[in-house]
Amino acid sequence: SRDHRKEFKSLLWNKLSQSKSIELQKKFITQVIEYNDIFNDEISFQEVLAQNFLNTSWEKERFFRQLIEERFGLSNFTISETIVEPINLYKNLILESQIEDDEIPKDIKSLLYFEDHENLIKQFIEKHSNEQQEQKKEIEQSYFVGNLHTAAAKKGKFTVQKNTANSGWSHGKKDMDKNKYAGMKAEKIAYTTLVNEYGEENVQWMSSFSETSMDKADSYHFDIAYKVDGTWKYLEVKSFNGKYFHLSREEKAFGSKYPEKYEIALVTGIDVFILKDMFGKDIDFENNQNYKAIPSDYIISLNIVNNH
Repeated sequence: SRDHRKEFKSLLWNKLSQSKSIELQKKFITQVIEYNDIFNDEISFQEVLAQNFLNTSWEKERFFRQLIEERFGLSNFTISETIVEPINLYKNLILESQIEDDEIPKDIKSLLYFEDHENLIKQFIEKHSNEQQEQKKEIEQSYFVGNLHTAAAKKGKFTVQKNTANSGWSHGKKDMDKNKYAGMKAEKIAYTTLVNEYGEENVQWMSSFSETSMDKADSYHFDIAYKVDGTWKYLEVKSFNGKYFHLSREEKAFGSKYPEKYEIALVTGIDVFILKDMFGKDIDFENNQNYKAIPSDYIISLNIVNNH
């Protein structure tokens, strides 16, 4: 159970240390998280116990040991007073590299707790540094004209996964940095493509990523304004993975307020697809045939009442 989390972690670490297998050691943190997930869903776990008619402490303990053996290959799980707390052996290397904790994938992070992996850790640090430089270089070189398309939306299939260790949306620094670089690149491509189509005097890059406007800000709730046939359009630019993109509450509100002027530009590769039908008067944002809008977060508003 959760009461035995430290014992499990210690026993698993001992087993993996003795195995000397890099591939097995890479799974250390993932398996600890998997163990936690079993008991985080306490209701489901209790239902399993009830379905198997496990009522006594002895029966529950036997079931628990069997579960640990089947899921993690630990056949000698015992409650011991001697608990080994795994230690990060390469902490100084990580600190010197200035890599944030959530930028390290779980397999590499797992190796930090086992001996003889200094070279692998250094290789990861060097690779990470090179990738960061490549991303910056790619952004700097992304001033090129893409292909401009007028497009329509068609509802696709996308299911929100339960947010476990291996699924769901992540808000870690690595993911945020990746999204930031992708967003910067997408806006540059969209801007140069629109300038090529409509002329520099008719295109205003207004987001905080802008390299052309002094009065840039994210508070406008659009990234680029461009004029076509005498009318200014407000364009929100998104790097598109072919499945979904994130739209903030403020962006949605702005689009609903100016449905005829607000457009979404989806950038994939060198193609810029402009959607003009996202906020039409006849379109229900929450329920329509063109796209599926899925809330990804909750904003909780409250006042704290001190009871003591």
